[in-house]
Amino acid sequence: MAYIDKRTFEIYSSITDLKDDSVFECDDAIAPVIRILNLKGYTTTFCCSGHPYPSKVDILMRADSSNRVYDFLSKDFSVKEVTLDDLKNSCYFESATDMINNSTNQSTMHLYLASAIQNIGNESYISFVEGKMPASLPIGWKCDKDDVDVMRHIIKFKSEIDFFRKQITVMKKLIEWAESLPKYE
Repeated sequence: MAYIDKRTFEIYSSITDLKDDSVFECDDAIAPVIRILNLKGYTTTFCCSGHPYPSKVDILMRADSSNRVYDFLSKDFSVKEVTLDDLKNSCYFESATDMINNSTNQSTMHLYLASAIQNIGNESYISFVEGKMPASLPIGWKCDKDDVDVMRHIIKFKSEIDFFRKQITVMKKLIEWAESLPKYE
């Protein structure tokens, strides 16, 4: 993970204070492109260089016994009720303790852990502030159908090594494209 200064767009490999709001996180592979685009005035909002691995997602929630906790979760999540004791050796223990301590009615409060494995993110994308997307896109990149200020590229691969080889090629071409852009007017 890289960290990019919001003012200067300098890239750092680490920072001492993760709560520092003067930087934002960015995938290492796409960080140079994001720096170039922002320095040229093409203000970005979100990006991803893609990854060949699925994502494991866990969400700790609380609900009173009368509340339904499942309404906002897709069918892809498994939801199970947990106790504070179940979480004592996990990264959720402190948050769960806070939830219990801050509950107005601790006797009817229940903790739930929703878990899912999300699909492989073999898609690279860059999202821009409205109207700041460059007029021309690099070869192989397409404008998002639902959001005209997002450009995307799918990396098709057969193995993890194949993905990283292709990702390097895609990022190299993306850097060349970003360097060739004129300053935003």
